[in-house]
Amino acid sequence: IMADMQQEIDDLKKDKTTGVASWWTQHVGAGPLPMTGVHLQPTLEGMLTLSPDKKTITIGMPGIYKLSMEINFTTGTGAAHYIYLQVNGTTIGQRIGSNYGGFGYMNRVLELKKDDKIVFTTNHVYQTNQIHSCFTVEKI
Repeated sequence: IMADMQQEIDDLKKDKTTGVASWWTQHVGAGPLPMTGVHLQPTLEGMLTLSPDKKTITIGMPGIYKLSMEINFTTGTGAAHYIYLQVNGTTIGQRIGSNYGGFGYMNRVLELKKDDKIVFTTNHVYQTNQIHSCFTVEKI
């Protein structure tokens, strides 16, 4: 399975029209979530950039994108918290209630323009880590 996944990643790197990048967070508390670590560096040069504080993803290439996220906690069972997926300050996706230890998978497919800004923000997350969180941007 790992060899097949590596082959898919290698193929994506060769394709100059599609790309993917993925991060994880260790943030605890409220506010925009910083992308603490990298699951996968952007496979398409110029597709996007991550701000110095790692809280804002800026689109570098216009096109159709799939934005997805999932975050589960390593401590805490959750509560009536929320998480928003925002583009240019407008909420395009929302999950309410982390009562069972996190926020389930959410995705949106939309057309993005150069310099559009993506932010994942919350009123609270409990401790999480690399294997419990994933924030992915795919140019499709």
